[in-house]
Amino acid sequence: MQPRSACRLAVKRREICFEVNDIILQGDFFPSGADRTVILVHGGGQTRESWGEVADGLQRSGWDVVAIDLRGHGASGWSRDGHYSIHKFSDDLVEVARHFNKPHIIGAYLGGLVGFNALLDGHGSLFGNLLMIDAVPLFAPTSVRMIMGRMGHRRGGSSTCSAHAQDGSGTFRGGRTKFPRERKNFQLGADGRPKWRWDPVLIGALDKGRTRYTKREFSGKLANIVNPLSIINGVYYEVSQDIICEVLGYDVDSLSIINISEAISGDECMDCVILRELTKMLERA
Repeated sequence: MQPRSACRLAVKRREICFEVNDIILQGDFFPSGADRTVILVHGGGQTRESWGEVADGLQRSGWDVVAIDLRGHGASGWSRDGHYSIHKFSDDLVEVARHFNKPHIIGAYLGGLVGFNALLDGHGSLFGNLLMIDAVPLFAPTSVRMIMGRMGHRRGGSSTCSAHAQDGSGTFRGGRTKFPRERKNFQLGADGRPKWRWDPVLIGALDKGRTRYTKREFSGKLANIVNPLSIINGVYYEVSQDIICEVLGYDVDSLSIINISEAISGDECMDCVILRELTKMLERA
């Protein structure tokens, strides 16, 4: 998620952390005083700060909001063994969810896959709705390519992946001193150069760490998911509805799919549009 306007909201938040499995996850908690919770799960290579006005707006709409940094991202711990399978991410999310009463999950890109795999792994009773942003609901080659794109691992992209830095330090090549577009996902190092705020081994680990389920097993587990699923499509990627419905085995009418380009009105910022659509979906929950 990336704010596209200067509209900032004065909100109350406090840092929160969760001891999960072998690491500590860092996050922000936006209290609203209401007994209903949304957990925000960012995309690959992003951080909890990437949600911008979305977290603020959901809080103002009467939702307790928890925005976490996934393992290997932002201020959260890194996997000691260098492994980052989709199931490790979803296991972490399950442990976070246990602290709340049936929280809804909003996941962008990789975050959507993390939430979806938590349901596949049989933890649907812990959650309410799952709202996915630009996510194909299967950790397959298409999904991996999308995640790599979000992490700047594209030909002609605006930034260089830390794993490809000449010295392996996680800094940019060529003495670049300007932050890329999504500056919240970077921080200045001691040498004054921007560094990724995620574990440099993530790209290779994500490419290898796909779902443990075969296509047949996936189909069987999919039938057990009773949680409502919604997809906001076209924020950064135009995911084919045919692909989504083929993967899920759903008809278009039985799965809520919102094309963001059709929802934009006038000169609204992208976060404002996404917030409006997410709020509408949550209020129907």
